[in-house]
Amino acid sequence: MAIFVDGFDHWTSFVQGGRKWDVCQTNTTPTGGRNNSGYIGMGSVAVEKNFAAAAFTDTVMQLPANAVVFGVSVRVTTAIPTATTFTVGVSVAAARFSTVAVSTVAATTDSGTKAGAYYNNAAAVAIRITPNLTPATATGVVRVTAHFYTITPPTS
Repeated sequence: MAIFVDGFDHWTSFVQGGRKWDVCQTNTTPTGGRNNSGYIGMGSVAVEKNFAAAAFTDTVMQLPANAVVFGVSVRVTTAIPTATTFTVGVSVAAARFSTVAVSTVAATTDSGTKAGAYYNNAAAVAIRITPNLTPATATGVVRVTAHFYTITPPTS
Protein backbone atom coordinates (compact mmCIF):
# COMPACT_ATOMS: atom_id res chain seq x y z
CA MET A 1 0.00 0.00 0.00
CA ALA A 2 1.36 3.44 -0.94
CA ILE A 3 0.19 6.53 0.95
CA PHE A 4 0.93 10.07 -0.13
CA VAL A 5 -0.32 13.64 0.27
CA ASP A 6 -1.47 14.91 -3.09
CA GLY A 7 -1.50 18.70 -2.61
CA PHE A 8 -5.27 19.04 -2.16
CA ASP A 9 -5.06 18.84 1.65
CA HIS A 10 -6.15 15.23 1.82
CA TRP A 11 -4.44 11.88 1.67
CA THR A 12 -4.97 9.21 -0.95
CA SER A 13 -3.94 5.60 -0.48
CA PHE A 14 -3.87 2.95 -3.17
CA VAL A 15 -4.30 -0.68 -2.16
CA GLN A 16 -3.82 -3.88 -4.13
CA GLY A 17 -6.21 -4.45 -6.98
CA GLY A 18 -6.38 -0.74 -7.82
CA ARG A 19 -9.01 0.09 -5.17
CA LYS A 20 -8.60 3.70 -4.05
CA TRP A 21 -9.62 5.31 -0.77
CA ASP A 22 -9.75 9.10 -0.33
CA VAL A 23 -9.43 10.50 3.19
CA CYS A 24 -10.17 14.21 3.59
CA GLN A 25 -9.81 16.63 6.44
CA THR A 26 -13.10 17.69 8.03
CA ASN A 27 -15.07 20.30 6.06
CA THR A 28 -13.06 19.82 2.87
CA THR A 29 -14.06 18.08 -0.32
CA PRO A 30 -11.87 16.26 -2.78
CA THR A 31 -11.00 18.21 -5.90
CA GLY A 32 -9.19 17.50 -9.14
CA GLY A 33 -11.67 15.06 -10.67
CA ARG A 34 -12.76 13.35 -7.46
CA ASN A 35 -15.68 15.63 -6.53
CA ASN A 36 -18.23 12.84 -7.07
CA SER A 37 -16.52 10.30 -4.83
CA GLY A 38 -17.51 9.69 -1.25
CA TYR A 39 -15.04 10.48 1.50
CA ILE A 40 -14.44 10.35 5.22
CA GLY A 41 -13.73 13.50 7.19
CA MET A 42 -11.61 13.13 10.33
CA GLY A 43 -11.80 15.95 12.82
CA SER A 44 -10.89 17.34 16.18
CA VAL A 45 -12.48 20.56 17.34
CA ALA A 46 -11.63 22.32 20.57
CA VAL A 47 -12.96 25.10 22.74
CA GLU A 48 -11.95 26.57 26.08
CA LYS A 49 -15.07 26.88 28.22
CA ASN A 50 -15.65 28.83 31.43
CA PHE A 51 -17.53 26.72 33.95
CA ALA A 52 -20.89 28.29 34.83
CA ALA A 53 -21.95 28.70 38.46
CA ALA A 54 -24.73 26.23 37.68
CA ALA A 55 -25.67 22.55 37.80
CA PHE A 56 -24.11 22.01 34.35
CA THR A 57 -22.34 23.84 31.52
CA ASP A 58 -22.98 23.20 27.82
CA THR A 59 -20.34 24.09 25.22
CA VAL A 60 -21.17 26.27 22.23
CA MET A 61 -19.14 23.80 20.16
CA GLN A 62 -21.31 20.87 19.09
CA LEU A 63 -20.76 17.28 18.06
CA PRO A 64 -21.80 17.13 14.39
CA ALA A 65 -24.91 15.23 13.35
CA ASN A 66 -24.20 11.83 11.76
CA ALA A 67 -20.71 11.74 13.25
CA VAL A 68 -18.98 8.86 14.99
CA VAL A 69 -17.31 10.32 18.06
CA PHE A 70 -14.13 8.59 19.26
CA GLY A 71 -13.95 10.63 22.45
CA VAL A 72 -14.22 14.04 24.09
CA SER A 73 -11.01 14.84 25.95
CA VAL A 74 -10.69 17.57 28.59
CA ARG A 75 -8.02 19.50 30.44
CA VAL A 76 -8.74 21.75 33.42
CA THR A 77 -6.83 24.97 32.70
CA THR A 78 -8.13 26.95 35.71
CA ALA A 79 -9.31 25.17 38.87
CA ILE A 80 -13.09 24.94 39.31
CA PRO A 81 -14.27 26.25 42.71
CA THR A 82 -16.51 24.30 45.15
CA ALA A 83 -16.91 21.16 43.02
CA THR A 84 -14.30 18.41 43.40
CA THR A 85 -15.13 16.40 40.23
CA PHE A 86 -17.09 16.65 37.00
CA THR A 87 -18.25 14.39 34.18
CA VAL A 88 -18.32 14.97 30.42
CA GLY A 89 -21.21 13.89 28.22
CA VAL A 90 -24.29 15.14 26.41
CA SER A 91 -27.69 16.27 27.70
CA VAL A 92 -29.17 12.74 27.73
CA ALA A 93 -26.06 11.07 29.21
CA ALA A 94 -24.01 13.30 31.51
CA ALA A 95 -21.06 10.89 31.84
CA ARG A 96 -20.99 9.39 28.33
CA PHE A 97 -17.34 10.34 27.60
CA SER A 98 -15.39 10.87 30.84
CA THR A 99 -13.55 7.70 31.86
CA VAL A 100 -13.67 8.71 35.54
CA ALA A 101 -15.11 11.55 37.59
CA VAL A 102 -12.56 14.17 36.52
CA SER A 103 -10.83 16.20 39.24
CA THR A 104 -11.38 19.97 39.18
CA VAL A 105 -7.71 20.67 39.99
CA ALA A 106 -5.81 22.64 37.31
CA ALA A 107 -3.85 20.50 34.79
CA THR A 108 -6.10 17.45 35.31
CA THR A 109 -6.88 15.62 32.06
CA ASP A 110 -9.18 12.85 30.81
CA SER A 111 -9.06 11.12 27.43
CA GLY A 112 -12.85 10.96 27.24
CA THR A 113 -13.03 7.55 25.59
CA LYS A 114 -15.50 5.79 27.93
CA ALA A 115 -18.25 5.58 25.30
CA GLY A 116 -16.06 3.86 22.74
CA ALA A 117 -17.28 4.94 19.31
CA TYR A 118 -20.49 6.92 19.92
CA TYR A 119 -22.79 7.55 16.95
CA ASN A 120 -24.45 10.96 17.10
CA ASN A 121 -27.21 10.48 14.54
CA ALA A 122 -30.06 12.87 15.25
CA ALA A 123 -28.73 16.42 15.22
CA ALA A 124 -25.70 18.37 16.34
CA VAL A 125 -25.51 18.34 20.12
CA ALA A 126 -23.61 20.35 22.72
CA ILE A 127 -21.10 18.73 25.04
CA ARG A 128 -22.28 18.88 28.65
CA ILE A 129 -19.97 19.27 31.64
CA THR A 130 -21.63 18.35 34.94
CA PRO A 131 -19.89 19.08 38.28
CA ASN A 132 -20.62 17.06 41.43
CA LEU A 133 -21.43 20.34 43.25
CA THR A 134 -22.52 23.68 41.80
CA PRO A 135 -19.45 25.96 41.55
CA ALA A 136 -19.67 29.06 43.75
CA THR A 137 -18.31 31.28 40.95
CA ALA A 138 -17.86 31.01 37.19
CA THR A 139 -14.06 31.17 37.31
CA GLY A 140 -13.07 27.59 36.41
CA VAL A 141 -11.98 26.88 32.82
CA VAL A 142 -11.88 23.58 30.91
CA ARG A 143 -10.43 22.95 27.44
CA VAL A 144 -12.70 20.50 25.61
CA THR A 145 -11.69 18.65 22.41
CA ALA A 146 -14.05 16.40 20.44
CA HIS A 147 -12.51 13.73 18.17
CA PHE A 148 -14.76 12.30 15.44
CA TYR A 149 -15.30 11.32 11.83
CA THR A 150 -18.07 11.97 9.35
CA ILE A 151 -18.80 10.16 6.11
CA THR A 152 -20.02 11.77 2.90
CA PRO A 153 -21.48 9.35 0.35
CA PRO A 154 -20.71 9.60 -3.37
CA THR A 155 -22.75 12.23 -5.20
CA SER A 156 -23.09 10.21 -8.36
